[in-house]
Amino acid sequence: MSPDFVEKGQLDWAALIREVEEAVVEGTDPASERAQAQAVRWSELIKAFTGGDSEIQAGLNKLYADQANWPTTFPKPYSDEVGNFMCTAMGAREKK
Repeated sequence: MSPDFVEKGQLDWAALIREVEEAVVEGTDPASERAQAQAVRWSELIKAFTGGDSEIQAGLNKLYADQANWPTTFPKPYSDEVGNFMCTAMGAREKK
């Protein structure tokens, strides 16, 4: 991965997380068009990071499922509320 790719990814994630935080604060329905668009972007960013590799995706899923055991020096990239919102939005997306 080039430094430019990594930097763009970091900026894209930061922007999307801010937008999802706003949606959470505003009480946006995770099944709404806005939340669904955010869920699509979330998925696309994950796919860009993993290169579509299902094993890397499985490792990420395992990592995030084990947040209770993360070292205290390892900062969470987003709040539990953002994570829960996106999980609900992704679930609603899969039901469509």
